Amino acid sequence: MVSLAVWTSAPPSTETTVDTRNLKDSAVWYPEIPGPALCLHEESFLPRSFFTSGFKPLFWCCFGGPAGRYLAHLTRIQALWYAGGICRVDFFFDTEVPSEHRVLGRYKHGKVCSHLNFTIDGPGGERIESIEIGHRYPDPGDSVPWAVKEGILLWCELRTNRGRSCRFPDADETDKTPTPSVQKLITPAPGSMITGLYATQRPDYGYGFTAMGVISEKVEKNDP
Repeated sequence: MVSLAVWTSAPPSTETTVDTRNLKDSAVWYPEIPGPALCLHEESFLPRSFFTSGFKPLFWCCFGGPAGRYLAHLTRIQALWYAGGICRVDFFFDTEVPSEHRVLGRYKHGKVCSHLNFTIDGPGGERIESIEIGHRYPDPGDSVPWAVKEGILLWCELRTNRGRSCRFPDADETDKTPTPSVQKLITPAPGSMITGLYATQRPDYGYGFTAMGVISEKVEKNDP
């Protein structure tokens, strides 16, 4: 007698499968995937589904360095503003810092850009404690299809633990921009600090960052 064994899969579960994937798992990242210690505050960014198809890279800069080691050396933040929005953010320090921690975006400095500066007393203990982002969703027919769906970054406002703030672009430029459809305030959890930013940008000429996110991580408090 010949016996035949047939392997069968287990019956499908009646429970609903929960998709636990996040932006780190789904998006294309440059220069590399953010580490597990970094919080991306995804609830304040575009839906993950926008980045699961096509080539829509997210680029990021951890200006604070690992565990915020460079926050105490941060002295100035400069944003480049072009007609299409924020196209680059540079971070300046009072000590030598690796290049990957000094710039978000690769738009070259040029005469056509406005340079917006915000000084910060990192050595004296000043820290960015929250960031508010203004995002607009144009009405259908008023813009290109992707902008209607994904929206456009209008501005971001940095707020420090000393009650100071700075909006990129500045007030003069902000007055010229449409009222945002959505304003989101990102504040890290207790024990964490904002140490980085990430963004996405369309390849179309003239557009700056179309969306911006905030990175935070747990940092040991070591202020002066």
